[in-house]
Amino acid sequence: SGQRAAHDEAVRAWPWRLVRHAAAAVMLALVTTAIAGTMSSIPASYHFGRLAPYSLVANGLAFPVIGIVVMPMALVATLLMPLGLEALPLLAMGQGLQLVLAISDLVADLPHAQMTVPQSPAVAAIFLALGCAAFCLLAGPVRMAGLGMAGLGLLLALAGRPLPDLLVDGTAGNAALRNVGGLLVPAVTRKSRFSVERWLQSDGDNASPGEAAKRIGWTCLAARCEAIVKGRRIAYVTGDGTAPIACAGFDIMIASFPLRGACRTVPIRIDRFNVWRSGPHALYINGRDVRILTARGLQGDRPWRIIPLARARPFE
Repeated sequence: SGQRAAHDEAVRAWPWRLVRHAAAAVMLALVTTAIAGTMSSIPASYHFGRLAPYSLVANGLAFPVIGIVVMPMALVATLLMPLGLEALPLLAMGQGLQLVLAISDLVADLPHAQMTVPQSPAVAAIFLALGCAAFCLLAGPVRMAGLGMAGLGLLLALAGRPLPDLLVDGTAGNAALRNVGGLLVPAVTRKSRFSVERWLQSDGDNASPGEAAKRIGWTCLAARCEAIVKGRRIAYVTGDGTAPIACAGFDIMIASFPLRGACRTVPIRIDRFNVWRSGPHALYINGRDVRILTARGLQGDRPWRIIPLARARPFE
């Protein structure tokens, strides 16, 4: 009869429907992973200079294990806990988690599983984030506008940002120059390691501070380092400031101590007091012009900005 034939057809089609539903669930998980990975990669690349190109592969392999084994067994174990029968579900859940960790280790061992990228301009990260959010959450013409905004952000990110030629730490404990190869070279190996690591990370440079300090750039002798960057003679001096300082012929003088009245003939002086007041410095050399950016200068005049005050002199 017709009903019997329909029933037999439904029985035969059931495995295929199950396969289609499973494939749809996997595809949905992959799309969700791609969206989440894209959105999380924007702040990860901007703040930490890291990208995980195989995250979609790792999540695509791990999500089915989590959805089919880990989470169901966690629910079953919770329901059976009042009866004291949670041991087997927890064992199965643990095996599922071990498989997830094995997938993670496998993907992490692949070549180029983690990429270091230079920090993109802030406007590029903003355009990318807003564009991707609009494309995923909105509909109609606004959605396409979001796609265009994300594309513009990607172009700005690929274009990069102006790179400083000279960097001075917030305590003047270290300074780094950009050599002719475009790489940063810190003057001191062990001081201000955190700042140097952040500088290298922002450059997309995998070198350690010690490795970067061995590059060609500075010529150091005792407590004094000298260099020439884009035709400008630079000196970086350390110590307590009691020793005499040779200032003649230098365009930029950086000191880890207060210079006070020393080296007034040097056009640009950056000492311990300068960074105490203005924070870390970044210098951009363009011919005869030297543009100086400071952390507190970029913060602007905001109510929460802390302005260091000079120490009051004691009454005589």
